[in-house]
Amino acid sequence: MSKLIVRLDKNSNKLFELIRGMIEGESGADLYKKNRDLIDNITPDEVVSAFHKLIENDFEMVVIKPAVSKVLNLLYRSLTDRSFDDSGEKSMLIDLFIRNYNAADSILQEMKGLIKAFNRNPSEKEVGRVLLKNVVTLKKIKQIYLIKENVIFPLIESTFKYPGCIKIMWSIHDDIIRDLKEIENLLKEDIVDPEKLNRYLGNIFFDIHSIKFRDEKILFPLLIETVPVEQLDDLIAECLQLGFPFINQGKRESIHENEDLKNSIIDLGTGEVTGEQLIMILNALPLDITFVDENDEVKFFSNPSDRIFTRSKSVIGRKVQNCHPPESMGIVEKILNSFKSGERDFADFRIIVDEKFILINYFALRDRNGKYKGVLEVSQNITEIKKLNSEKRLLEWS
Repeated sequence: MSKLIVRLDKNSNKLFELIRGMIEGESGADLYKKNRDLIDNITPDEVVSAFHKLIENDFEMVVIKPAVSKVLNLLYRSLTDRSFDDSGEKSMLIDLFIRNYNAADSILQEMKGLIKAFNRNPSEKEVGRVLLKNVVTLKKIKQIYLIKENVIFPLIESTFKYPGCIKIMWSIHDDIIRDLKEIENLLKEDIVDPEKLNRYLGNIFFDIHSIKFRDEKILFPLLIETVPVEQLDDLIAECLQLGFPFINQGKRESIHENEDLKNSIIDLGTGEVTGEQLIMILNALPLDITFVDENDEVKFFSNPSDRIFTRSKSVIGRKVQNCHPPESMGIVEKILNSFKSGERDFADFRIIVDEKFILINYFALRDRNGKYKGVLEVSQNITEIKKLNSEKRLLEWS
């Protein structure tokens, strides 16, 4: 074992024990005194390894997140003093992330003055209206997190020895998105509860800055160190297709026609189609379709014009358990286990997303002998369907 690996394991174990101490209620001042040398010389890979150990040891996310925030306060100076290696080639993808984070930070800075004015006079409608407008714009930050979850997280899983940190980040992403929605709803009310509003505003200021710090001082330096710049920048087109929220500049690659698909003939039992025709058929359906095989690996997703849930090519080959936030992992495992055992063949959920009523169905797939071969997830926006209450026998295109 190299000295580098020995040092990584030794220091990450020490940091893990420090975080465990925080979780168990030990004094932060005492922990700092005992670990001062570790704190002053910590490296991003040691931090990521320690966070991974928290996931491995099955700590609940509700205790992990506050403890991690506290320890990052201790590590703030040492991680801030570190910077990217300016002598190397720059990553255009990392630069896009940073520029979008800076744009979000500018919105937060603008909101500070509005929040102060609103707290002085909560009945001032114009201030509340402008603050609401800023919050609606800031909600677009969700796109940065979706790009991370769909493109960067699969890369981390395939290249980092200790990828558990992504579960913590994903959970905080969800906290931010949920709290921004709460703030939007509060500001739309006739009488706003200032105490509740300020609590949620405090949450999003802290969490958005926290994720920005973690990405810029831990995640991005590790990506630069671990992944060749050209491999990182090969992901730009995929990220631009998903769309950065504030700055989305760069070359979008067009999708080239696949001649093999045009010429391939697929016998479906009830007829034959080319591969190209099959893709057109699947994409024409107003459904998000995702196929996961018997090994729990994502193998295919359809690409309808109006997708409900974000998908990217990076998801292909990824374990389906890693495609969901940690809080919903138990539900995913329960569905898969019940399908594999033969106990169940179907599961469904109904949720509201951005005021759309979404039906999500899961179907177990079995061969002619009844052997489990995977699961099909089918999601549909049924908002307008729910409104139907009568027949329509005439063609009306108006």
